[in-house]
Amino acid sequence: MPTIDPWTEHELQHLDLGDARRHTRLKQLLSSLARQPHASLPQACEDAAALKAAYRFLDNPQCHPADIRQAHASATAGRLAALPLVLLIQDTTELNFTAHPHTTGLGHLSKPESQGLLVHSLLAVRPDAVALGLCWQKVWTRAAQVEHLAARRQKRPQQHKESQRWLDGLAAAKGYVPPGGEAVLIGDRESDMFGLFAAPRPPQLHLLVRAARQRRLATPKTLLFEVFAGASAQGHYRCDLARRPGRAARQARLQVYWQAVQLQPGRNDQTHKGQPPVSVWVVRAWEVDPPAGEEGIDWWLLSSQPVTTLEQALACVHRYTLRWLIERYHYILKSGCAVEQLQLETAQRLERALAVYCIVAWRLLQLTYQSRSEPELPCTVALAQHEWQALYCRMTQSRQLPEEAPSLRQAVRWIAQLGGFVGRKGDGEPGVKTLWRGWQRLEDLAAGWLIARSAMAGDGNEDVGNG
Repeated sequence: MPTIDPWTEHELQHLDLGDARRHTRLKQLLSSLARQPHASLPQACEDAAALKAAYRFLDNPQCHPADIRQAHASATAGRLAALPLVLLIQDTTELNFTAHPHTTGLGHLSKPESQGLLVHSLLAVRPDAVALGLCWQKVWTRAAQVEHLAARRQKRPQQHKESQRWLDGLAAAKGYVPPGGEAVLIGDRESDMFGLFAAPRPPQLHLLVRAARQRRLATPKTLLFEVFAGASAQGHYRCDLARRPGRAARQARLQVYWQAVQLQPGRNDQTHKGQPPVSVWVVRAWEVDPPAGEEGIDWWLLSSQPVTTLEQALACVHRYTLRWLIERYHYILKSGCAVEQLQLETAQRLERALAVYCIVAWRLLQLTYQSRSEPELPCTVALAQHEWQALYCRMTQSRQLPEEAPSLRQAVRWIAQLGGFVGRKGDGEPGVKTLWRGWQRLEDLAAGWLIARSAMAGDGNEDVGNG
């Protein structure tokens, strides 16, 4: 029978699928997938019986994806409850299953010839970049595009537009403000909507959105992107930019400006026509002397929280730099967990599988950044005893185990080395890609370790380690 890892029990302690047998199957499946995130279902499951049980679970209409997501969200709420500040980051991604034409129930993607699922996630993150988990997620399909739909989009009720997902994310975020603390809901340019700032929210929930379009302002009487014309920088900020396709990692030096303004509804905004202006604070962070041939950073951030000092302005910039964590989260889902390679017959089965893989992706993201922010934690917060013991002996080439488990940072670096991380002086900390590769190799090592220990114990000759 497939084993259930202790962290899985804790993560799904609030699970309610209506049947204890379903709970057991889900915990077994989650444990198996977390041990081998990049493996296919047949590879991740330990034997034919476990694979059959996994497929039966994914095909069971009584196993609602929303219930799986809610169990994880409840655990997320527990992790953020004692924090004074939590960042809630929302974003949308596409899951492309065009390569599986026999899967039914899929919808169109941004390219009409493609088919798949649309996913909008709300991720809770600590200010030190450690992911706390998903708070909410929406999965849907898009019908075939109707000719001239764009021309009629402005006249459709807001609740019938895809942009409603940002308002749904705001509604969900209200339930994840820490008691006695504050939360900041962060979105990219797609979430630049007057309705988001005009919507009611508790005073402890703030908004931070990157502006996407030119706007008329009520105060001052000008346009948004002209508000700092001729102004001098009020401060500076150094920002580490992660490597992206076509851009090397670098440290950017930003000039920072801020000012209070009043936003007006857009001329074509029928939903909010006639509503009074909304007060926000604009923070502009503009890169000084970007490298030749590269586009410099130029962020126009809209904050519902007052910005009257340099410290408050820099806090807005820092928080927005963490928005890319949700992109890494979606990247892990697609590449680390390979969800787009799943060969399941229906969109409903895919959504159930996605609900499970979302927890796996969060755990990989969490370990990557927790090892940086809390490097001295014992690795037992993430690894079972036989896992860290097998890892230690493999990486040190020693048969003698230490009295105490290695640190989380050391263990994560070792796992990443199994996945190809070199660890040279200028390489920095390992990323999620080498971590998920290494995790799969670690599970093979750990399985061999258990077999060897069992065999030696049976022979009365347990001479490896001191545990």
